[in-house]
Amino acid sequence: MSGIGLSIPSAALLRVPRRRIPEEASALIRRMSVEPSPAQIGLIANLVRSLVTGGIWGQLDALHVLAAHDAQAARLNWVADQYNLTAVNSPAFTAFRGYTGNGSSACLMCTANPFTLHSNPVAKLKQNAAHMGLWRLTSGFAATKGLMGCREAAIRFFDMVQFGPTSITARPNGGPAHGALTVPAAPGFLAMSREAATSAAYYWNGAPLATLAEASVLPPNAAIAVLAQNVTGEGPSAFANDQIAVVSYGGALTPSQAAAFYAAVRTYLLAVGAVS
Repeated sequence: MSGIGLSIPSAALLRVPRRRIPEEASALIRRMSVEPSPAQIGLIANLVRSLVTGGIWGQLDALHVLAAHDAQAARLNWVADQYNLTAVNSPAFTAFRGYTGNGSSACLMCTANPFTLHSNPVAKLKQNAAHMGLWRLTSGFAATKGLMGCREAAIRFFDMVQFGPTSITARPNGGPAHGALTVPAAPGFLAMSREAATSAAYYWNGAPLATLAEASVLPPNAAIAVLAQNVTGEGPSAFANDQIAVVSYGGALTPSQAAAFYAAVRTYLLAVGAVS
C-alpha cells in the first residue's frame, strides 16, 4: 500500500545500530519472514525497550502487534516463539493497521490456553493475577461480538465481548456474575487486570476506568481467539468485524504499568500512522 509507508518517520531519524537493539527485539526480527525497514526496526526496538524499562515485558505471556509491516510479522508473539496467531477464514490484514474481521467467520486463533498457562510455573497468567489488553481502531459497537478471549461453557470466562452500543463485558478469569463496562465508542486501548480473587481493575487509554467486584474462577480450558470468542468444545463464535492493532495477555498490571503500557504502544502506533 503506497500511502502507508509514508506515515513512518524517516529512516535516517530512526535507524538504530544493530548492536544497540535489545536482544528481545533482535530475536523477534529474526523470526520475521520479511525483514522490516530500518525505520521499522527502530520502532520495534524502541517499543521493546519501553516495555522492558516499564516493567511490562516481564508480565507478558504474549504481545501481538498486529499493526506490523507484514501479515506474518503481525501474527508473531513478540515475547517468544510460541503462542503465535493463525489466521482462520482470511481476516483482512492492512499494513501498519492490523487485522479486521468479517463479522461471520474470520478470526485469529492462538494455541495459548488460560487454563494451561495458569498451571505452567513459567507462565505469567494465573487465576488471581492476569491481564488482557486490546487496542481497537474501529469506532462504534455492535451487539454480541467477541473482541478476544475464550470461555468454558457459561461458567468460566477470559474474554472481551461487545454488548450493545456502549458496553463491553470483560472477564479476566471471571464467572457468570460479572459487570459490563461503559467504554467510549471510539478507537482506544482497553486493558483489564486481576490482582485479587475478589475484584478486577479496568483501564481505558492508560487511565483507571473502573474496579469491579468480580470473584475469580479457574481460567477456562480453551484456546484464546482474536476477533471472536472461542468456546470449549465448540470453537470460535460471536465473530467481530473490528480492526485490531494490538493484543496482549499475561500477568497482572499495576496502575502505573497500565499507563506505561498505553504510552509505549501509542508511541509506536502514532509513528506508523495508525493513530493520530
